[in-house]
Amino acid sequence: DYKGKVILSAFHSSSGGHTENVEDGWSSPLPYLRGVVDYDQLAPVFQWNRTFSAWEMGRFIGGVGAVRSLIPEKITPHGRIITMKIVGSRGSRNITDDELRKALKLKSTLFTISNNRGTFTIQGRGYGHGIGLSQWGSHYLATQGIPYYQILSHYYKDAQLTTLN
Repeated sequence: DYKGKVILSAFHSSSGGHTENVEDGWSSPLPYLRGVVDYDQLAPVFQWNRTFSAWEMGRFIGGVGAVRSLIPEKITPHGRIITMKIVGSRGSRNITDDELRKALKLKSTLFTISNNRGTFTIQGRGYGHGIGLSQWGSHYLATQGIPYYQILSHYYKDAQLTTLN
């Protein structure tokens, strides 16, 4: 709990090296959901790549034709895309992080994009929203002998473990 109230105990698979502050992805600030260094570097989803042609990307995103460029409009302090401007042969549009992730079937919105003559390569890190406890990071800490209460304290700052009645 935090100050006598049950916490929002958000979790995800892998943050890609650093978790996010909750207000940078979802809601207003919560003092116990702060971005922290993550220990998920051994996760099989720590780094990943996706490649798309301009037409493929345009078909998945919709409404812009063949994609010419992707311009991050808003990003979190730790590099996750919040909104992206998509410029295509038939126009442009802004797309949210959730829409982009679903349209392109991306593991997370922590990525960079390169365009090599109409072939877009997305190099990403992590799997999930990156808020709260990282399953791969906490797994690694547990294998190093770190007690569960210290692991929880790392991901949920100043929250207390209590018994619910």
